[in-house]
Amino acid sequence: MLERQISILRSLLSTYSWPQQLAGILPLSALIDFLDVPHALHIFELTGCIPLWCWPVTPSGSRLLLSPHSFEEPCCLDKFGNSQSLICLDGRYGDMYNAASPETLRLCLDTAPRTFIVNDHRNMLQDNPRPQNLTVVHVSRLANAGKPRSSWILLGASTVGWVLLLGLIIAMIILQCYVSAAFLLVIPATGFVIYITRGGDPPTLWVTSGSNYNRLVVAALHMNETDWLAFYGETTIVNALLNRPLRMKRFSKANHWVFSVALRLLILGQWVLAIGAASDQSWDAYIISFWIVLCIFSNIFVFSTHRCCKDWLEQSASFRLERIETKLSSRRALLNTLVALNPDTIPYDPVTMKDIQDGPFPGSLTWIDPILKRCAERTMWEEATWMAMTAKPDGKQQANKNGHANIGGTEPPSWSKGYIQYYWCKFIPEGIAMADNIRKVGHLSGRFVK
Repeated sequence: MLERQISILRSLLSTYSWPQQLAGILPLSALIDFLDVPHALHIFELTGCIPLWCWPVTPSGSRLLLSPHSFEEPCCLDKFGNSQSLICLDGRYGDMYNAASPETLRLCLDTAPRTFIVNDHRNMLQDNPRPQNLTVVHVSRLANAGKPRSSWILLGASTVGWVLLLGLIIAMIILQCYVSAAFLLVIPATGFVIYITRGGDPPTLWVTSGSNYNRLVVAALHMNETDWLAFYGETTIVNALLNRPLRMKRFSKANHWVFSVALRLLILGQWVLAIGAASDQSWDAYIISFWIVLCIFSNIFVFSTHRCCKDWLEQSASFRLERIETKLSSRRALLNTLVALNPDTIPYDPVTMKDIQDGPFPGSLTWIDPILKRCAERTMWEEATWMAMTAKPDGKQQANKNGHANIGGTEPPSWSKGYIQYYWCKFIPEGIAMADNIRKVGHLSGRFVK
């Protein structure tokens, strides 16, 4: 009886020519075109959320998986050259460096809640050639973070996948579809070896102790960018997030040659079985294609970047990100916003805990050097900015909060008397006003952590 049913099932493909032709195309096209192994490997190294049954591997993915790597090597896409680097400028000392984990940083930023602040300054009504986009990222510590664990959704989806895999293997053996049954056995075996060589406990930040001070770090892809990031938060967390690589926790025997050979054989086995099913043009090709498509959809919709990175931030990294976005009218308005927002711009007396009004903290404006070189006019701009930031508000300045310089009959503020002839003077009030709005909307605590 079973033999008769199997014979009928196989005859369905030979009735028409197109099902057989489709069976010869599907496995290879699915493997080559749709699987994003580098991205899946990065998420797996970062969060450990990708289950073992979700590891069909493409040729490009095999080159990445089989490449030499060390025990403390960062996640694959965080390695220099594997993704776009991010240049960081320290707001206190002016140090310039590349972000240690740029791709992880981008993935985590995509999960952060976003608030947009409308810039209604009159400068925005003018036709400025280069408006600037600014995203202030508020970094804060999670005090009640628990032990690393996956969410119930991910655990449930992984369990369903294992049940489905086991059911398909049994069904394929009963239906004598041995090629697809072998493929379904090779997939979790490949995942197991990848887990041994690339897995382990989720990485964490190198944060040894807390700090009472906040820090601002400016970041961009390059210094002629129009999209800027400003990370604002506790000094130790911001420094660990941007300047130090993640603390990897891989298995001590991950680089043993036995696992490298086993992974090569398993990846080769995947391709041999997929090519064999395609050449045979049987139901094996459809089962293999179905499982590959299932893995693709699982990586996109179930074990998604947003869900996995959000779990990692809360459970393993123990910090939270919030984005405050706005648009500035020009590069000078951007710089004035960042200078006014920087908690290290104005020095303070550690004894009296009061601000010192003699001048900016030494080195607190050095981070501007890669963007705007030092010259006589920049010195005047710094002086005007300092005077505007420390000037006591009066009736005239309050009337000029959204502008300056004899527009609408109002007199210019007192600090601008010697600088009114320079084009950048009108951008100083805009930057200071936007910094105040960002500080208020984002609940930024200023110099000290609260």
